[in-house]
Amino acid sequence: MSSAPAAKDPEVLSYLALRKAVGWVALVLPFALIIPWSVTGHTLPTSISAYYYTGMRTLIVGSLRAIVADVLMQSIGLVAPLLPAALLAFRETHPSFPRVSTLNQFFDTSTFVAYRNLGRFNARVIREARTELVTALRRYTNFGAFANIEEPHWAVREIADQVKRIEHDVRGRQGLYELVRAALT
Repeated sequence: MSSAPAAKDPEVLSYLALRKAVGWVALVLPFALIIPWSVTGHTLPTSISAYYYTGMRTLIVGSLRAIVADVLMQSIGLVAPLLPAALLAFRETHPSFPRVSTLNQFFDTSTFVAYRNLGRFNARVIREARTELVTALRRYTNFGAFANIEEPHWAVREIADQVKRIEHDVRGRQGLYELVRAALT
């Protein structure tokens, strides 16, 4: 007979955190979408998924990304290949990292260094994303080809999604895409 996993087991804790986060989003997200939408006088979409194609898209995507980021930070297993070892080590000894309140302006040296390194890491990820995006923009002059790249970098996929969301007409998408290309290349 197998025994139940220990409550201090990191896999059990991360699973419980995932379940709690999904539960909170399931409870709060509908109200967060419906209340501002109805207050502004809009008719309600037929489903929560339909909000993705409205101005509330950022709230839906942000909510889901927050869950994923939090769960990844708690379970470290999926983040480990991405984050530098020094940040992972700091996280082991400071469980609230990187969610320490910015009201506390008197960090000790190790906390200051960890946040500085996290900022540098984020800057490197953004630079790499920009490089990937500019490379794809230079390579593809046609929006249709750009939007259908197999396994695109997340930045490329995000630009393609934004162009599709803003402009519904195929010719308009190409024009908007050309403006994006001119601005970023």
